[in-house]
Amino acid sequence: LSDLIPPEVVINEITSEGASMTQIGAPPSYIWEIEDLMPQAGGIITLSGQVKPEVNPAFNFTNTASVSAASGDPVLDDNSVSVLSRSLGIIYVDAGKTTGVNDGTSWTDAFTNLQSALYVARDGDQIWVAQGVYTPSQRTEEKDPRSATFKLVDGVAIYGGFAGTPGQEGDLSLRDWQAYPTILSGDIDGNDLVDERGVLTTTANLVGENAYHVLLAEGVGEMTTLDGFFITAGAATGESWEQKQVFGVGMYNRGSPTLTNITFTANSAGEDGGGMYNRNSNPTLSNVTFTANSASSGGGGMSSYYSNPTLTNVTFTANTADYGGGMFSYENSNPTLTNVTFTANSAGNDGSSMYNYDSSPTIRNSIFWGHVGSVIYASGDGQITISDSLV
Repeated sequence: LSDLIPPEVVINEITSEGASMTQIGAPPSYIWEIEDLMPQAGGIITLSGQVKPEVNPAFNFTNTASVSAASGDPVLDDNSVSVLSRSLGIIYVDAGKTTGVNDGTSWTDAFTNLQSALYVARDGDQIWVAQGVYTPSQRTEEKDPRSATFKLVDGVAIYGGFAGTPGQEGDLSLRDWQAYPTILSGDIDGNDLVDERGVLTTTANLVGENAYHVLLAEGVGEMTTLDGFFITAGAATGESWEQKQVFGVGMYNRGSPTLTNITFTANSAGEDGGGMYNRNSNPTLSNVTFTANSASSGGGGMSSYYSNPTLTNVTFTANTADYGGGMFSYENSNPTLTNVTFTANSAGNDGSSMYNYDSSPTIRNSIFWGHVGSVIYASGDGQITISDSLV
């Protein structure tokens, strides 16, 4: 029995019960020789320790492995069990990694795709993602490749903007999401006309089949974090309202995630929410940009339905829709905007910056400029509160 322990874990205690097990390997690759087992016999071994304080001081580590013989085996020298242990800590992802074992335990051995990290992540983990372009592969509809999406995991913080340099594990201050652009792209067939970073800058350059939603956040809370990414090239241009195929291209929310240092660019919705669609959601956004996103109906940048998003230091630029080029809020949605800038957004009908239906936004210290037609439009019930802002 072998157990590879990640470098950020310190093992304090090893216990075993049942079958006799003799340790023959040293850390980090713990190896035990197990006595021959009779049918139905077995044993359990448990490793307990702590995550190093400089990595994540809040979590202890426990890994339990069990072995058993379901039936007799005449060949006794070819049996082995391997267990890869991973602490509640950091999972590393680097699309450019061509060497290593690719198990996510370090930059040297990073996963090569974000989807693999999301599969193994659990509440309390962090996922660190190196520069590069990442496309989703997990489908919500088995027979529809466009249903592929990155589904966020509750309580997991995902950080982009790393160089991915071995030896720099555990130091969040070394990342720079502008210098090391990390792209989450809906370009699943890889033929969009993108810039040198892999970012789509205009929806006119969408080519072929693209994912309906680059990101999906359902049932997640505020500790679910996304920080330091470009989200681009989603195209919710399907036919099904029921399957959400025409809403929320960059990100579809039915939860309350926290987003920081994010740029939504050139995502196109068949109905609402080119950049983001919120349904019964309360996301928190800071230092986020929506640019060149589009929606055929409402909210080129963001659309909210029965939702209360909080926006601080957010910019909406050159987004387009029929209603609410920048933002569209309806059915008792009450967004709070502080230090938000709307510039050069456009609407085919009303509300080049914002359209509000039965909703009551609160706007503070914000700027609206460079628009044609009505800037902020309201209909139905609701009340708009504006203070210390330029309209």
